[in-house]
Amino acid sequence: MDRIDSYAVSLALIGITVVTLALITVMFAVKLMVKLNHIANERKHNKTLHNVFPESRKENNELSGNTVVAIATALYLHFQEMHDESNQILTIKRVNKKYSPWNSKIYFMTQKSVKK
Repeated sequence: MDRIDSYAVSLALIGITVVTLALITVMFAVKLMVKLNHIANERKHNKTLHNVFPESRKENNELSGNTVVAIATALYLHFQEMHDESNQILTIKRVNKKYSPWNSKIYFMTQKSVKK
């Protein structure tokens, strides 16, 4: 009996150790994958930024006058368009529902059963 108990204790300790090491390994693997995914997304984002805005590659980050005017005009037109949409009127009309046999099924479900 003592021999079985010593085997059971050693087996339990080995099992707990293996599971703990496996969980720690999985934790580090997931952390590594998250970091690699973050780095890949940063590189992809930087490539698309440089493709869309080639002037952002320059070290001189000052905006030209034409760029500032274009941005201001776009913002002005955008906010004017939003202002025009705020004057719309919403009308709610109540509609009577037509009869359907499904509407009355609740009455059949709530009837008390008759004992025979």
